[in-house]
Amino acid sequence: MPRFTSLPLVVTAIAVAACQPPTPNAELPTWTEVTADVRASVPAADPTLDRHPRLRDVVRGDFNGDGRRDKFALMTQAEGGRVALYFFDGAGAAPVEMIDAGHRGDLPETGLLMLPKGSAHEICMIYSMQGELACEAEKAFDMPVLVYAKRGESARVIVWNGDKFETWDVPEDRSVHLLAVS
Repeated sequence: MPRFTSLPLVVTAIAVAACQPPTPNAELPTWTEVTADVRASVPAADPTLDRHPRLRDVVRGDFNGDGRRDKFALMTQAEGGRVALYFFDGAGAAPVEMIDAGHRGDLPETGLLMLPKGSAHEICMIYSMQGELACEAEKAFDMPVLVYAKRGESARVIVWNGDKFETWDVPEDRSVHLLAVS
């Protein structure tokens, strides 16, 4: 009987482990939060259009119901000027990219809005046009709601459903009404 009968099993286990994808965005060494200075360095495509005063680059709150303060932040990459929306879990999990937000040139027309707990049901009722029964499940979504807004695009509503984040697209012609929900 050979001494190394378990060697093929060990090699297979190592090979399978090596094929597993790495934790997404475990570190963000080349990314920084969008700040007022970064925003001021980018001219608006249309200077006659002001960014809504309620829109922010960073919002904080317990977005996933674990009792810890989480953060959503627009981040910009040092090289290439890419911008993305990241979620930073207050429990310390690795940051996760939620939305590719384009490039630095898009910043003057991009922002975040946090809506209060319970807003998910109201948003569903306003934008789904499917009635109360279709939005019944959203009554249980008792976390703050994040809205990602970019001029010329549908707004995206990000809400925790109890297990994971869901993203809902709100048509551009209705996106401005999200400000009334807050």
